[in-house]
Amino acid sequence: MMLPVILQILKIVGVVLLVLLCTILALFLLVLFVPIRYKLEADKNGEHADANASISWLLGFLRAKVRYGMDSGMSVVVKVLFFTVHRSPKPEKSKPKADKAEPGIEKPEVKADTSADKAELETKGKTEKEPKIKVEKEPKTKAEKKPEQKIEDKVSFGERISSFTDKIKLILDTVQNEEDKAAFNRLCKLAGKLLRHIRPRKGSAKIWMGFDDPSLTGQIMAVYSMLYPYIGRRVHVYPDFNTPVLDVDADIRGIVRVVTVGILGIKIYFGKDFKYLKKEIENVREG
Repeated sequence: MMLPVILQILKIVGVVLLVLLCTILALFLLVLFVPIRYKLEADKNGEHADANASISWLLGFLRAKVRYGMDSGMSVVVKVLFFTVHRSPKPEKSKPKADKAEPGIEKPEVKADTSADKAELETKGKTEKEPKIKVEKEPKTKAEKKPEQKIEDKVSFGERISSFTDKIKLILDTVQNEEDKAAFNRLCKLAGKLLRHIRPRKGSAKIWMGFDDPSLTGQIMAVYSMLYPYIGRRVHVYPDFNTPVLDVDADIRGIVRVVTVGILGIKIYFGKDFKYLKKEIENVREG
C-alpha cells in the first residue's frame, strides 16, 4: 500500500523539477538570444549639458532610464513591467525657496511699524548690515573655486586620454616581427566584429573636440581613424586644434545580444593571440 503512494509522490516531485529546469533553461535562452535595445540622446553646448539614456529588454519587460541635466543632476529609474524596482532620490530644492521666503516675511513687519519706531529700526538696520556683508563674502569664494574644479576635471580627462593613446602606441611598438603582426591582425578582426555588433544602427552622433595640447587632439584623431571603418558611419568626430572645446550632439539607437558579445569576448580574452601579445608587452615594459 505504501509503494504506490511513494511512487506518486516521486512522480509529482519529478514533474515539478522538470518544470523548474525548463523554466530556467527558457530564461537562460531568452537572456542569451533576445537583444538588449539601447537609446542615447545627448546635447552638450558650452556649459549646457543634457543626456537621456534608456535600455529595454524583452519588449519592455525590463527597462532602465538614466537622465542627466546641469540643474536637475542625475536620476536613474529601473522598472519591471509596471513596477518600479529602483528610483534615485530627487535633489533637494529647499534652499532657494527659503531664501525667497525671507524677504516676504520682513516686508509686512516694516509696514506695520509706526513713525516713532523708525529711528530704532534704522539703528538696528545699521548694526545688522555688518554681519550681512560678511556672509555675502563666503559664496563668492565658493564661486571662485568652481572654475578651478572645472580645470582640474579637464586636466584629468586629458591625462586619461593621453594614457590611453600611450598604451596604443606601446602595443603598436611591440608589433614588429611577422608573428606579432599576424596575432595582432587576428585580434583586430575579432575586435572589429565586436564593434560592428555594438555600434549604433540608427541615428548619428557628432562630437566637436579640442584640447589645450594640439598633440593630444591629434592622438585622439589617430585612434578615431583606426575605428572609423567600424563606427564612422554613425559617429563623427570634428577636431579643433586651436581652442579647447567638447560639444556633443547625439541621437543613436542600437541592439546588443549577450550571446554574441560573450562568444567574441571569450575568443579575444582567452585566445592564444591575446596571451601572446600580453607577454610581449610585459617584456617590453620590463626591458
